[in-house]
Parts: sequence; structure tokens; C-alpha cells
Amino acid sequence: MATARLPVVLAASCYSILTAISPVTHAADLTYPPGDLTGDDLLKFCVTRDPMAKPPANRDESDQIIRCLGYFEGTVTTMLALNGAGFCLPENVRPADILVNSVNWLEAHPDQKHYLAASDIVAATQAKWPCR
Repeated sequence: MATARLPVVLAASCYSILTAISPVTHAADLTYPPGDLTGDDLLKFCVTRDPMAKPPANRDESDQIIRCLGYFEGTVTTMLALNGAGFCLPENVRPADILVNSVNWLEAHPDQKHYLAASDIVAATQAKWPCR
């Protein structure tokens, strides 16, 4: 993990989620199918490096944050079930470590941001924690 970068904020409690993760600056479009969240969407709507990020301004922004958290949690849970299939997570890895790695990887590989976010998260994990 790059130490020169500010850590990505991943909240564990609802309060932290609503105050730490950057909200969308416009009403979130929650009408698209669940499989349409791309790596670019993950960076735009789900994370921030801004320590002064404000809580959601409305219900749409709150819903988007909850969707992001659920999406990431589902992806990580599935990855844990598949551990050893293309990547080998260390015992002490936390979901926040996977998120930080994924965001750093997406920023380093902008040509991959149009793919499904779950695919990007897996690719980032494979790059960071390959099986040896």
C-alpha cells in the first residue's frame, strides 16, 4: 500500500458511513440494473480521499452510500469464499485493505475503470496478493 497517499475511508458503522464517505454531488440514479456499477462509478460515488467530506444531503445520496457499502461487502464476501482461486489473501487482510488496494489499482489503471467494479476489485486483489 502506498504510504504517500491518504487512506481511503471505509466506515464500519452507519454513522461513519454517513459522515466519512463522500456523497454524490447530484441525485444518485438508482434505476440502473445492479450489475452496472463500474470501477469508475466506484471511484465517483463510493470513496473519497477528502478528510472534510460532508454527510449525505438527501435520501438519494444516502441510498447511494448504502448501495456502495452493500456492493463492496458482497464482493468481498464472495472473494473470501473463492480465496485461493487466482489470489491468496493473507490472514490479517481486512476489507478496508482490499478497498484501499482496489482504489489505488483503479487510479493506476484508468483504462480498466469501465469494467464491472467487482471485476476491477478482483483484478486489483490478484495483482496485490497472488498465490505463490
